[in-house]
Amino acid sequence: MKKKVISAILCGAMVLGTVCPVLAADDKSEDTKTEAAAGDSAKGKKIALVGKAAGNAFFEIAAKSFQETVEAEGGEVQVVYPETATADAQIKVLDNLISQDFDAICISANDVNALQAKLEEAMDEGIKVSSFDSAPNKDSREIFVNQAGTKEVAQALMDAVLDISGGE
Repeated sequence: MKKKVISAILCGAMVLGTVCPVLAADDKSEDTKTEAAAGDSAKGKKIALVGKAAGNAFFEIAAKSFQETVEAEGGEVQVVYPETATADAQIKVLDNLISQDFDAICISANDVNALQAKLEEAMDEGIKVSSFDSAPNKDSREIFVNQAGTKEVAQALMDAVLDISGGE
């Protein structure tokens, strides 16, 4: 249980970390940037968190933590899932979000390139775009936060194999 709580907190911090620098970059004065870096960047902001599909345990934990953290900082979060785990379904979600005047969209992309036009449209509308877990291409976002590097994942998998095999 303790590991789940720690994981949830880390997931929320990771996802919030994708949005705060992007929102802070929108501020004009140095004083405002300093305040944003201190955690006020979510205050009064409307942020959408877009998942790949409903029912993903990792995303559910991340979304809950993200929502709690943003709300504690005075922001509003809408967690949105596409009807299916496809890029086309995410594009429909993005169309809807762009029309609702969000300040930021944080997305876990279902496709690296298919979302580019829609995410660029969001940025052209002044919406800050960040991603985590699964990135769209670099032209489709302002920042990407990867929860783990490939070397770290490989090491964790090898450690698990060693543990499961009893060191054999």
